[in-house]
This record gives sequence, structure tokens and C-alpha cells, in this order.
Amino acid sequence: MGVSSYNTSPYFDDYDPSKGFVQILAVAGRPEQSREFTQMGTMQRDFLARLGDAIFKDGTVIDGCAFVISDGVLKISTGRIYYSGLVRMINEEVRVPIVGAGSEVIGIKLKTEIITENQDASLRNPAVGTQAAGT
Repeated sequence: MGVSSYNTSPYFDDYDPSKGFVQILAVAGRPEQSREFTQMGTMQRDFLARLGDAIFKDGTVIDGCAFVISDGVLKISTGRIYYSGLVRMINEEVRVPIVGAGSEVIGIKLKTEIITENQDASLRNPAVGTQAAGT
């Protein structure tokens, strides 16, 4: 259903869809915690996944993803596929070798990773050095 499993430090994402909560409210004068922002994102993804699951099945091609077999290699064109609660972008020319004997199974493999500001500098705080950033 697209619910996060990041209920560990530093995220503490303990969103539980079985509680039926549909909104997280902010209170004026009280600072929000990173946990609340993380939960809002997980809640939104859960709602979108439930809607998507009502419309699509995992593996539904939304757009593109044309197959071309040439010299024993399958090429898949750029496209979008619904998988695991989200519409996923598929890069052009994903190459899959075709053995040509017996049955061939073609699918997608989802790789999940957390990218931090150490791997992608564009995620760093753009407000560093301003009064709002506390420096």
C-alpha cells in the first residue's frame, strides 16, 4: 500500500493507516517536528496508493514502454508504469538480454534508496546563513 517502513532514527515515521487519521494539523506557536513532516509525506503517499490501486494493477503501462527486440536484446522505450503505489518513470533503452530458449519473463525491479544531501548537493539547505536558518 505504499506505507513507509522508516520508523527508525532519524525519521521516526510511525504513520499507521489503521488509525484512520486523514490530516496532521499544525498549532500556531508550536514548532513542527521532522517526524510530522515525514508522516505527512507517508500519509499522502498512502492515500495516493489506495487511489491508484483502485484504478490500476501493478505493472500497468501508463504511457510508452514500447518493446523492441534486436540481436537478442530487448529495448524498452521511455515510459511510465504503475508499480507499488506510484507511477514510475522508466528510462529509455533499458536492455534485457533475451536467451531465446524456453520461457522469458520480463518485468521491472524496484530499487529503493535514501539519497541525502551528501550524495546530492541540491538537497542542502538553501537558507544557510540567513536569519531564519538560525545562523
